[in-house]
Amino acid sequence: MKNIKTTTAIILTAALISVAVGWRVINHEYAIAPNLEIVTTVSVIAAIVLGTRAALAVPLITMIASDLIIGNSSIFIYTWSSFALIGLGALVLKKLNAKPGRQIATSFGFAIASSFAFFAITNFGVWAQGWYPSTLAGLTQCY
Repeated sequence: MKNIKTTTAIILTAALISVAVGWRVINHEYAIAPNLEIVTTVSVIAAIVLGTRAALAVPLITMIASDLIIGNSSIFIYTWSSFALIGLGALVLKKLNAKPGRQIATSFGFAIASSFAFFAITNFGVWAQGWYPSTLAGLTQCY
């Protein structure tokens, strides 16, 4: 029974990573939906279904594999850490969703919070890397 669970977890992990990497590569090539990142979705699914290790491994492996194909800029540490934080945050979401009555509200709130966190962290990275003036005005302009 344990071997079946392990095999299922490995297959699901590989499938989640494959879908997210595939989407990033295709979306990068054809610009289908430039602001749609499936990495967020697979990070949440991995955390809720597979647990803590997958909450970190799935987004990080996805980003490493896809960035090896499409490349990334100097803000990769901010991008990668944002998705890892979303995966870890989904572990909290899993605990909150143990009560079905709160499930819709917490899931909706998490979707908004994780999108905002990704925006805030990566835009800060853009500013910190010097793409905008290193002033409060530059930080404001960045956001």
